[in-house]
Amino acid sequence: MYDAKNEAHEFVGVDRASVVAEAVDYFGAAEAELAIAELAESSVNGLAGRVVIVAALRARQTPSPGPGRGERGGRGDRGERSARGDRGDRRARGARGGRGDDS
Repeated sequence: MYDAKNEAHEFVGVDRASVVAEAVDYFGAAEAELAIAELAESSVNGLAGRVVIVAALRARQTPSPGPGRGERGGRGDRGERSARGDRGDRRARGARGGRGDDS
């Protein structure tokens, strides 16, 4: 199952300490358990003196693969029907100018 805490996130604040505290709170981990990269103020437009860090858990867990195409529960498990349903047939009948019953 997808867990957003396994992804890196950006945090913006007035000083580094408050931003790191926000990241620690978000991830529910100690600062030592986070990989933290601080962006230089000159590399980000519109910071106006604020601090930006990107933080992620050092020990991120790889998500287990879920069902995919052709497996039970995946989008490929549709049987004989196409993704469009029967619309393609109705459009073809309509293009011939009738209801498709040769009357």
